[in-house]
Amino acid sequence: MNELNSKNYLFKEMEVSHYEKAAELWSVTVGLGPNDTRNSIESFLQKNTGMSFVCIHKETSRLVGAVLAGNDGRYGYIYHLAVSEDHRSNKIGKKLLTLSTNAINRAGIKRCIAAVKTSNAEGLDFWKKIGWNNLYELNLYSVVM
Repeated sequence: MNELNSKNYLFKEMEVSHYEKAAELWSVTVGLGPNDTRNSIESFLQKNTGMSFVCIHKETSRLVGAVLAGNDGRYGYIYHLAVSEDHRSNKIGKKLLTLSTNAINRAGIKRCIAAVKTSNAEGLDFWKKIGWNNLYELNLYSVVM
């Protein structure tokens, strides 16, 4: 297991045992989709080992950040990235993202994509602030099957 320590936070590789707390965090920040079940996340983590991470607040042992990331062999994808509102501005999101993108890059992937809802002003600002480019020329489409 990959664990990194900081003064107040423990960053570690996401395991299926983190699912309930991570899903709770994602549901109130970025939202969950039909494929965000425990079983589908467990399968995803097995196929994308070492690419998703959580952040635990040391003092309270509370999960305060989580990123779900992986790749399809060509591109890296950030599916969910969220930090508890009361722990924002501590660079947790950026740290989680760096851990994931470094792991994706080690897998030989050179480009990573994140989808952000247009209604998520705070999320859009985060991605812009850290230097990611908006792909204005793309529209994403989806179907629930």
